[in-house]
Amino acid sequence: MDKIKVRYGMGIGLAAGFLGGALSIGGGVVLVPLWLKMGIDKNTAISSTGPLMFLSASTSFLVSVVLGKYDGVYSVLLFLGLSFASSYLIKSISYAI
Repeated sequence: MDKIKVRYGMGIGLAAGFLGGALSIGGGVVLVPLWLKMGIDKNTAISSTGPLMFLSASTSFLVSVVLGKYDGVYSVLLFLGLSFASSYLIKSISYAI
């Protein structure tokens, strides 16, 4: 990739972050169509949304912990267990279809 595409991609990422934060949506919703328009392979663009979601969710979780939004360790473990269970359920349903 040349420097112009890298800078263009960084600008798009910054704009997507601001837009996603302002509208309370994930950056992948904005970035994937833009990446496809830039000519990035479809499989690469789609598979890149997983790490984006992980980083976004992890940051939100850490901010919530620092601000004291959770009552204790048990509520964190409860939400952790529910998130793993729901991810497994959705994965198994999507493969069955």
